[in-house]
Amino acid sequence: MKKLLFSILTILLCLTSFMLVSCDGEEDTTTTVDKEDNTTTTIIDKTCSHEKTVIISGKEPNTTSTGLTEGKKCALCEKILQPQNIIPAISVMDNGIEYRINHDKSSYSIVGMSVHLNKSLIIPSEYKGLPITVIEESAFENIDTLETVTIPSSVKYINRFAFRGCANISTIKISEGVTYIGRDAFNGCSSLEEIEIPNSVVDMDSGVFMNCTSLKKAVLSNSMKRISNYTFSQCVNLEIIEIPDSVTVIGISAFLNCDSLANVPLGKNVTVIEAGAFKLCDGINEIIFPDKITYIGDNAFFRCGYLETVTIGENTTYLGGMSFGECNKLKIFTIKNTNNWKNIGPVTDIDIDVTDPYLNAERISSGKNSYSWGAWGRETKRGSNITP
Repeated sequence: MKKLLFSILTILLCLTSFMLVSCDGEEDTTTTVDKEDNTTTTIIDKTCSHEKTVIISGKEPNTTSTGLTEGKKCALCEKILQPQNIIPAISVMDNGIEYRINHDKSSYSIVGMSVHLNKSLIIPSEYKGLPITVIEESAFENIDTLETVTIPSSVKYINRFAFRGCANISTIKISEGVTYIGRDAFNGCSSLEEIEIPNSVVDMDSGVFMNCTSLKKAVLSNSMKRISNYTFSQCVNLEIIEIPDSVTVIGISAFLNCDSLANVPLGKNVTVIEAGAFKLCDGINEIIFPDKITYIGDNAFFRCGYLETVTIGENTTYLGGMSFGECNKLKIFTIKNTNNWKNIGPVTDIDIDVTDPYLNAERISSGKNSYSWGAWGRETKRGSNITP
């Protein structure tokens, strides 16, 4: 009986020793039994110190499901040493708007919307407690159900094509806080009537309001240095444009075919008017250029059919080819400072005879200053206040 009890006790001790194997970085123990004298021996086992680890693979999120970061576990005991964290899905459709976490993991972008949303779109300033800072490329492109749009101050970037082709948008409110508006962002918003760009905007890329054919009034940010190429091109009903003194450059074809633009308030610090900037602007009757303008590019005011009077400022040294070409009603062309020009006599007022093409000649250059005899296309008779 004693031997039986001793055998049972020995088996229980063996089972207990296996259950007490340590996986906490402490010393692990195992127990063995000597069959000859029935004695037990405890052996210290230090193999589970978690020095051997394996990586638990992560999972990239996709547009519909979350992902996981990498983790670590002990290679021997499989204890989790570094837990995995959930990565939000790349984009989530919530209440008709599609959101995507940004690379900084601390803000969101808006990448799209359901075409069945209401006519009024008020973009939220945050999602899941994080700010919305970007409206992504083509996020709302060609959605013709939209009529009004409100963009909050949390948004910093409106990327290219964001609202392109939204033909029924009539009102857009851009809050102070936006700093950048990308190329063609509102191109083809043909129902938009007025726009005010907040002073936080420092850069608008090309063609932002191109083909906004109902646009009548635009107020620009006083932080902008340049009106980019084609910004208001084909805005045939644009009547009022407020160009701040911060602007120094008016880009290529910026106001091409703005038929209804009667006045050109250039701002006192504009120095460059690039090629075709006001081409085909039939509403302009008179232009007085600020004294700081040094450069008027090719075709800048080409075929401004009702332009009659032009006054060139003190520091203008360059008139591009055909810059006033086919301005068939042009009569008075005044140059304040003739010392900047070559082959212009000591006069300021020039009576233009638009019927005689005698002086439609090649550009004449002289050092830094150049002048195009073809500036208005069809110029004066020989000897009419010009010394050729």
